[in-house]
Amino acid sequence: MGHLTNVEHSGGLRLRVMCGPEGLIYRVSDEADGSELVRYDYTHHGDEWWLRDAQTRFNGTLHYTYTEQGWLSSWRDNGPTHFHLRYDDEGRVVATGTEEGLYNDTFRYFPAERKNRVHRCNRGRHHAVV
Repeated sequence: MGHLTNVEHSGGLRLRVMCGPEGLIYRVSDEADGSELVRYDYTHHGDEWWLRDAQTRFNGTLHYTYTEQGWLSSWRDNGPTHFHLRYDDEGRVVATGTEEGLYNDTFRYFPAERKNRVHRCNRGRHHAVV
C-alpha cells in the first residue's frame, strides 16, 4: 500500500510526510530546512490506532482522549484549554465546549427532515445554524 510522502503548495511550500508501516502519519517537516512541524504519537487499542498526542512547532502539544467506543471525548493543550465532546446513543456529537465557554455548541438531529441544527454559543454570543 502506498503512503503519502510529500505535499506541495502552488506557492512553493513543500512538506515531507513520514508514515509508519501501518500507514499512520508520524511526522511532517518543512522540506526547505528540514524543521519538524508536527509529530504524532498513537496508542494501540484493540485493532485500532488512536491519536494520543500531536506535538506542534507552533502550538505546543495537544493531548487526545477517547470513549470506549473509540470516539474522541476530549483534547487539551499545554495551557488551560480542555475541550470536551458529548455523544448520543447513536454516536452523534450532541455538545462540545470548554469550562471557559469556548466552542460551547449543541447539535440536534432531525433525520426525518434530513436536517441538523447547530446552536453556537461562544462566550455569551448565541446563534443557530440549520
